[in-house]
Amino acid sequence: MSRISYINGSYVHHYKAYVHIEDRGNQFADGVYEVIPVRQSNLIDFKPHLDRLNRNLKKLKIKFNYSGKALYFIFNRLIYLNKIKNGIIYLQISRGTAQRDHAFPEYIEPNFFITARNKKINNKLIEEGVSVITTKDLRWKRCDIKTISLLPNVLAKQEAIDKNAFEALLIGSDEIINEGSSSNFWIVKGNKIFTGPLSAKVLPGIVREVLINIINKEKIDFIEEKFTLQEAIDSNEAMITNSSTVITPVVKINDKVIGNGMPGPITIKLHQLIEKNIIEQIVK
Repeated sequence: MSRISYINGSYVHHYKAYVHIEDRGNQFADGVYEVIPVRQSNLIDFKPHLDRLNRNLKKLKIKFNYSGKALYFIFNRLIYLNKIKNGIIYLQISRGTAQRDHAFPEYIEPNFFITARNKKINNKLIEEGVSVITTKDLRWKRCDIKTISLLPNVLAKQEAIDKNAFEALLIGSDEIINEGSSSNFWIVKGNKIFTGPLSAKVLPGIVREVLINIINKEKIDFIEEKFTLQEAIDSNEAMITNSSTVITPVVKINDKVIGNGMPGPITIKLHQLIEKNIIEQIVK
């Protein structure tokens, strides 16, 4: 079955979904995006994703007129048309099409498209954990905005793949771990959970937000605090979070084993709690 996508007001065959050559997303990476998980044909955490999208559009001064209700309808229509059971919705909004000029053009309509695809849930990730590497953080200074300007992230991820690792952790000049190329990063020391505080170098991940709410509700010891690579290596457990894989235990950093080299009990507990949260959204 041919995939169906949505672009600028129309449902089209995926292979016919095009933007103009002078789209500013294409020429300047002038746009934002969201990745929304789908479980059992249900959108997960739709509202926080929508809230973050609207914040980022405002920060970039992109005027986008679709309502949350309209987006919700389109997303669910694509889930139905593409027979998505477990997978992702990808949404991208650029400033629009105009003659190439760095300055914002006047009276321009954003270009907007959505794709949907199935994605298998890999249970081995939570059962076995993954290895990660570290690399220098070369990104721009507003990593808190989810823009489509992702080349440094792409290069970091590819370096990880080339070294048979799952993810690359981005290290600042102060030796602090900021986050992963496509994930937030956490460690466990003793029975206490740590993740870096939000800043211009840390994307406010939706799974990060949801997990912090769960941690606080369960009254688990938790601190938002910066930590170094060495502190991460010396930790009892480590994990990464994002909307694609939810929680993934990290059992090795740069060939240094974390804890006993297996997913730890706190990571497993958090995974169970967030899966429970997902199930609760499905059965509503």
